[in-house]
Amino acid sequence: MYLAIPVQFFWASQAWYGMFIIFIPIYLFLLLPMRMILVGETEGFLKAVGTVHWGVMTTVFCLSHLAYLLILDNTRTPAGGAGLLLFVGFLTPSSTTWRSTYRASFWDATRSTPRSTRTKPSPAGPWWDSRPGGQPHLHRAAVL
Repeated sequence: MYLAIPVQFFWASQAWYGMFIIFIPIYLFLLLPMRMILVGETEGFLKAVGTVHWGVMTTVFCLSHLAYLLILDNTRTPAGGAGLLLFVGFLTPSSTTWRSTYRASFWDATRSTPRSTRTKPSPAGPWWDSRPGGQPHLHRAAVL
């Protein structure tokens, strides 16, 4: 499993998108259970395989996409891949800050509903009005 980290980042550094995108979901997901069976680790097999696959996908696969942003060409985006990485790095913490501020201001701590009298979204309103913090997040993304 630990060997997947340098291999995945190697595919990203070589800009080989085809191998980068299928290495973990196809090859590694076939090799890890095969290795467990060959070694004889069948006790709690499904739980172990599921846990390892979930961990690899959420850490190595997802974080390697941030590294892949750095090697994107500058022809499609004016800021290039580094600009996209900074955009993700700015939008994620600002979204978390906005959501916690919104919940502290407009949500009652004793109930799981907003303090306003409206309990369900208006049929005339957009779909993101029903999610706490959703609308400002989309506005920030559109402005940036």
